[in-house]
Amino acid sequence: MMRLPEPLRSQVLGALQVTESDALPNFHALLAALKAWQAERSPALARLFAFGSDLPAPISLFRDGSLANPEAGVRASEGGLRFESSGTTAAERAVHALAEATFYDTAALAWGRAHVLSGALPSTWLLLVPNPVEQPTSSLGHMLATFRRASAPAAVHWLGVEQPAASAMQLAKLAEARQPVAVFATAFALADALDALPERVLLAPGSRVMQTGGYKGRRRALSFDELAQRVEARLGPAPLWSEYGMTELASQLYAPDPREGTTLPSGQGINDGARPLPAVRSTAPLEPRYCAPPWVRLSIRNAQTLAVLPPEQEGLIQIDDLANVYGCASILTEDIGMLTAEGTLLLRGRASQSPLRGCSLASETDGGV
Repeated sequence: MMRLPEPLRSQVLGALQVTESDALPNFHALLAALKAWQAERSPALARLFAFGSDLPAPISLFRDGSLANPEAGVRASEGGLRFESSGTTAAERAVHALAEATFYDTAALAWGRAHVLSGALPSTWLLLVPNPVEQPTSSLGHMLATFRRASAPAAVHWLGVEQPAASAMQLAKLAEARQPVAVFATAFALADALDALPERVLLAPGSRVMQTGGYKGRRRALSFDELAQRVEARLGPAPLWSEYGMTELASQLYAPDPREGTTLPSGQGINDGARPLPAVRSTAPLEPRYCAPPWVRLSIRNAQTLAVLPPEQEGLIQIDDLANVYGCASILTEDIGMLTAEGTLLLRGRASQSPLRGCSLASETDGGV
């Protein structure tokens, strides 16, 4: 089983533990070295990078088998991971095989601790995401299981994505107990649970809600603003954070509740109740601004010419990710986005003709995320 060699392995792992902005001056050198190693393993990437070392790989390579490599048959018993995207019978599933969990877990915990697991994290969790026991190919389920092992919460209610009535009942019980709760949910599993609540319940102060997905569902399209209004109407003023990730990536981006501002002071994560949300809500639609870790670089490319676009212009999102060791470190997604002047990411939907996939679609299919 071919794994990343030294000294590059130690250099990348070191980079994945840097959480301060602009604290990774050797990013481009590491990215170039990592892509060169990946090209040695993948004929498809070798052909692509021959046209330009700065070119990203189209995310479709994870669906058509072009990234097949010696890690394609890895097993959990050997320390490997195999993630598969959600899909339907009309869309092929993306497959991301990792020879080892080390890089993925290191990145997830480092950025998770900086944004999600920091501060006064409630010791009671409600998880409306795929359970890795039932769906071992879910990257989202694996990430939350990793968070659980690292944080050791006192109580965990893992209900998955297809039990809106049970989820609503559990929300009501937790609200009645008046103990802060951390809710992690796919966007549509959360919306379904809120719809199933017979009446409004108020989560205890200090409670937190984090949703994943938002543009990839099929049954109905919910903007973040609509979801935030539902959370506030059904659960009270609990802050609503967002996560952006996908099967093909190895890192996640996080966005604080837009009512709290774009970033938080060092050492603070999701609102811990010390800063209540504004009593008067702005009339402008709420829009998450996603923050990438230092080992990730974001670019926006013109969908027709692939030219890199300046901030405030919409195009396809390119994600250069040092944690994506066993897939591809430079990926051109099928998501439309825009970089702000301060470097945060605004999502604008999906490129036309792109297959539907992602965390929220898991609530409508039998597959993993």
